[in-house]
Amino acid sequence: MDELDNLPDVQNVFETARGSVYAQHSDGSTTGFREPSNMPGTGQEMQPRSAKTIYMETQPAQSLQSWISDEYLGTKLVPTLDENNKLKGVEVHSTDDIPKRNITKGQVLSKLPATMSPSQGLHPVEILPSGFESPVGSKGKDVHIGSKITKIRGSTGMGGGGGGIGGDPQHMFGTLYGMPTYKKGGFIDKPLQGNKKII
Repeated sequence: MDELDNLPDVQNVFETARGSVYAQHSDGSTTGFREPSNMPGTGQEMQPRSAKTIYMETQPAQSLQSWISDEYLGTKLVPTLDENNKLKGVEVHSTDDIPKRNITKGQVLSKLPATMSPSQGLHPVEILPSGFESPVGSKGKDVHIGSKITKIRGSTGMGGGGGGIGGDPQHMFGTLYGMPTYKKGGFIDKPLQGNKKII
């Protein structure tokens, strides 16, 4: 799609099973040409550029949707990195105490695998700047989980386009949006230093 190809810093353009088309930018964000999430049946249109877009298998994506769309639960998405400082997943943290559900503020509710690289069969998860936290009552409205990717190509149209992202992967989420970023092979290591780094 020419409109997406002509956007700045496009590394890949991909299409989903529902016919949505996305341009992936070098900073890990995407611009989608799709139907608005809150207006089904109105047709496709250019959407606001995400803050970040991650990619997930179906089951983790469904689990994420379940957590963030719970209107009685406030959540925050916290990324985790592998030993090579690449995104390996996201944790869903509670932002509130809910005694009736045995949930405490800061509790890790779920650990879900994710990547910054689009590929066939994965779901794009667009996170708007305010979508890293979903307060009680928000139902995760600032996170859009797309249908499975069916086609992907480099921005030149020559195919391939494995989806490597430029910039500093240690700060793909993290400090830019006030979220802690975790390092090494687990979900629990220490926050990375360098909060003033810009991507």
